[in-house]
Amino acid sequence: ANAFVRRAGAQEVRELAQNMHADLRQAFQYKRHDFDFRDEDGFAVLNTPDFELVIRLDQDSEDAKLYSCEVRITKLHHPEIAQNPAFQHIFNGHCQRLSIYFAEQIDLEAKIDALEAIPQIAAGLNYPPDASTLELRLPELDLILEITADEMHFQLLTLPNLPKLIEHSQRTFDILTEAGFDLRFAP
Repeated sequence: ANAFVRRAGAQEVRELAQNMHADLRQAFQYKRHDFDFRDEDGFAVLNTPDFELVIRLDQDSEDAKLYSCEVRITKLHHPEIAQNPAFQHIFNGHCQRLSIYFAEQIDLEAKIDALEAIPQIAAGLNYPPDASTLELRLPELDLILEITADEMHFQLLTLPNLPKLIEHSQRTFDILTEAGFDLRFAP
């Protein structure tokens, strides 16, 4: 079914990838040799000197009548690129979530204990009895954070806004550092 959806939406993905390619060339003065561009049915990859980008079309896992088009920046070769206004402008309408994948599993129970010890955020903490995941709502930062032993995801509670998401995620990093998370951006 996914193959059918990708073939049916291949032109949509191709056009989006071509438009992003043009925007990136103009904004960052990339040359032809700066790009590694691959386009297959419903799937495109753009690698630049600063980051890697994947655009993919998939059938919705919950409703077979729907599909999702995902734009994912998979790797930042230079993390400071995320602060660039041109980068934020190009991806503002496409990036609604910031995900971090841990190199090794974290002790989630210990992290929950540390977060509960911070009074100003303990009220926004929610987790199941087995402590397999945690959700942290930070209304004052307009942010929700979901963490498992393998990954964490930041998302705004209100409308998507990439510059705000990056700024508020950075503020949350400071809180998490206080709770014993050792977080650093790395290529």
